[in-house]
This record gives sequence, C-alpha cells and structure tokens, in this order.
Amino acid sequence: MGGTGFKEIEKFNDALLAKQVWRMINNPNSLCHRVFKARFFPTCSILEAKDSNTGSYAWKSILSVRDVIQKGMVWRIGNGHDVRIKEDRWLQGSPTSPIISPLPTVAAETKVQTLINPELGVWRDDCVNQLFLPQEASAILGIPLSCRCPPDKIAWGCTPSGVFSTSSAYKLLASGVDDSQAETLNRAAQKQFWKAVIDDYRKEVFSIAAWLLWNQRNAIHFGRPMRDTDQILPSAGNLLQDFLAVQQIETTIPTSLASQHWSKPDLNYHKVNFDAAMFRDGHLAGVGVVVRDWRGEFVGALSSPMPLTHSVADMEALACRKAVEFVAEIGVQRVIFEGDSAMVINALNQNNASLSSYGVVIEDIRSQALVFQSCAFAHTSPVCNYVADAIAKKAKAYRSARVWFNSPLEDIVSLLLFDVH
Repeated sequence: MGGTGFKEIEKFNDALLAKQVWRMINNPNSLCHRVFKARFFPTCSILEAKDSNTGSYAWKSILSVRDVIQKGMVWRIGNGHDVRIKEDRWLQGSPTSPIISPLPTVAAETKVQTLINPELGVWRDDCVNQLFLPQEASAILGIPLSCRCPPDKIAWGCTPSGVFSTSSAYKLLASGVDDSQAETLNRAAQKQFWKAVIDDYRKEVFSIAAWLLWNQRNAIHFGRPMRDTDQILPSAGNLLQDFLAVQQIETTIPTSLASQHWSKPDLNYHKVNFDAAMFRDGHLAGVGVVVRDWRGEFVGALSSPMPLTHSVADMEALACRKAVEFVAEIGVQRVIFEGDSAMVINALNQNNASLSSYGVVIEDIRSQALVFQSCAFAHTSPVCNYVADAIAKKAKAYRSARVWFNSPLEDIVSLLLFDVH
C-alpha cells in the first residue's frame, strides 16, 4: 500500500478488524461490547465465545480475526487467578513463546495463582524452582508482582507498551507464525535453553557437580547420609552463584563526572536517587537507593538484591518502588525521587504504562507516593546518579537488603563528597 509498508491488503484488513476486538476487550463498558456480549457471549469473554451461524456479518467478521489477538496477546500477572500455567502465554518476551518446562504434575487448568503467595504478593520461590527449568524459573521470578494482588490483564505482546497497534499486528500476520508451529518453536526454545546452560560457566558447573558426585560416592562408601541425586546439579548452580556473589566490585569515580554534578534539592526537601544494576552471571540484579537532605548531607542508603527481570525498565521501576517504600519508612515528607530511566519517570508522571511489563509496579508507586506531603519524580543523567549505581552494584555480595543510616559505606564517602563539592 504505497509507502505505508503494508503489502498484503487482506492481512492489513485483518489487523484493522483485530483492533476492534482489542477495543472491546479493553473497554467492556462500551456500547459495542455490551450489545455483542448480551447476544453472543453473555456468560464468557469474547475470546471464549462460540461460533454462531445466526450471527450478523459484523459479528462473523470479529470472530474471523479473533485469533490474531490470541496469537499476539500476553497476560500481565496480577493475582494469577485468570491465567493457566501451561495453556496461556504469560512469560515476558515474544508472545509466541509458551512454557517449555515439561510440568508432568501440573494439570492443564492449573492457574498461576498457585505460584504466588497472596499475603505478600511475591512468587513462591521454592515452588517455582522445583517445577520449572532453571532458565524459565529465573524468568518467572523476574516478573514483577504487587502486594495489592490486582486482577490479571491482557496486554499486546508485540509492543513495549503492551498496547495494540495495527502495524505490529500486520507484522505478526506477515511473519507467518501460527499455532501449527508451536511444537517447532518449543523445540527451538529448548535447544536455546540447553545451549545457554552449556555456554555459561560450563567448566565451573561441571567441576562442582563432579566434586558433589565424589562426595556422594564417599557418603555411600562410609555409610553417611546421601544427597538426593536430582539435587546435585541445582546444588552445583547454587554453590557457583554463592562464589560469584562474593566477587566484590571496586567503586571508582569515572573521569566523565568532571563536567556534571548532582544538585541539592530545595530547602526542607530530600532527594532520593535510585538505580538498578544487572549481574547476568548469577541471574540477579541489585537495587541502590541513597537519601540526602537539602544540605546534601547523607541521610540513609539501601542496597538490595532481586531476581533479574526481563527488561531494564522493569528493574528501574522496581528500584523506584523500593526507594518509595524505603523513604516512607524513614518518615520523610517532602521528597524528590530521581532516576536515570526516562521511560520509567515518564510513565510515573504521565500514568500511561498500565499494560507494560512494569505497569503493576508503576501503579504501586503512584499509590504509595500519596503518603508524602509533596512528591515529585525527576529524570537525571547516569553521571549524576552514580552514587545510587555504586550502591546497587554492592547488592551482588548480599543475600538480603542492607540499610545504612547517618554513616554511609566507607567506599561511597568519596562519591558523596564529590557530589556536593
């Protein structure tokens, strides 16, 4: 179609019709949705509606493109009540990627809520690690959750915002990926998983596993209690992660700091800088938070490890939520939160990320920020956020959150002094 990039008119028309289905899903109170629901699917959702020979041309047209939405949709997990573990698409990434773990003990209709602790709004780590392949377990534990346990949402998996677009639907149709290729995609995903296992620290994992097997042999020989054989590889991985976690990162002031500086907040305000750091070698990330008053004096800091998430934006949003929770506990009332992720700061200020992978976190932050007398979210450059970044990297050596008040970490002092002089 000229210079628009749409070459196959039939698929383009299907993408346009799919947009109407998307609108009905996300606007259940609209007149169009209420009319169709009353007649054709009164007891279920539009995605579960049965075909009807007596339906109107408009309804048959909607049914004909419903599979476009089903191919591109992905669930954003809230409380997990509506999402099936094995049958629905809910992992972050490509919407065509299903669960690849075998899960022989999980029934087809088992919901994701069974993997979530509803009281704390967190994943059941032990259950997830026991059921899923390691790489997939890490991906699940990296999906942000909320203690509010909001309802699950349907998002469009082909755009970062989670909002449907005609162009992305057309590209999905033009790519030719459909359900008949699911088995092929599943085999490809498993190959990719095992390649990652082999490539990442294969010598180290093999050596530790061999050492554990030797200990197993000695336990049998001397009549000592034995470790379960199926726990040898997971134990090897845990021991390797423990080793990697204690490898300290030296904090230095980069030369690029010379031309930019952190700025003090207004009188009687506190500024809170937050950042996230990735440790891919251990499938972990870290959060760093530093609080300073209007004089630039250190008030408190937090460094906390967390599971590695699907995207940097997810981690930055989680870091901001942790910062808001930390400052609320301190009792500060007038505060400016400053981070170096423009995407997260814009989402907070514009409230337009409800369907993104970190949408539930943005909603948490906006809700929690109501406790402050005055609160603002501002974007800054990474150079001016270097103290928070350094504190985030410290989390690699910790198993749980560390907090400091009044007296900062010794190797962070030089960075704090550099910011205010």
